[in-house]
Amino acid sequence: MILDALLKLSENQALSGGGAVSTNTIDLGALTPQRDIGVGEPMAVIFGVDVAAAATGTYIFQVVESDNPDLSVPSVLVYRAVLASLLTAGALFTIEVPQNALTKRYFGVQYVLGGTTPTLTVTAFLQPHNLASVHPRHYPDAITIT
Repeated sequence: MILDALLKLSENQALSGGGAVSTNTIDLGALTPQRDIGVGEPMAVIFGVDVAAAATGTYIFQVVESDNPDLSVPSVLVYRAVLASLLTAGALFTIEVPQNALTKRYFGVQYVLGGTTPTLTVTAFLQPHNLASVHPRHYPDAITIT
């Protein structure tokens, strides 16, 4: 997986109760001409779980846009609800960015957590969907240190 630091939306972002928006946003520039990142090569937001979710709670991941750089008053483009039991440390999943849907300047993620005591630490970033490997493999490096 290739990561671009400028496309990182959250890095080890600790979430609890209610939720939050991503710590970073992507500025798509002026509305004219529009930079519609969902057109052409499909894009996706990749989510990686850094610290497992609490056993209870509801976890909804939303890809959003806003007129404001702090993502206040966001418009939800697409979302995905994920069971807490699937949000184990190291888990990865994607949400594809819808094509021809962007109408606002700022792009990011909103996390909605509900339930008794939901907690989660997550990293999220944008990249081409075809580069989004959600089944990473680690191979031995064949180096022996003596």
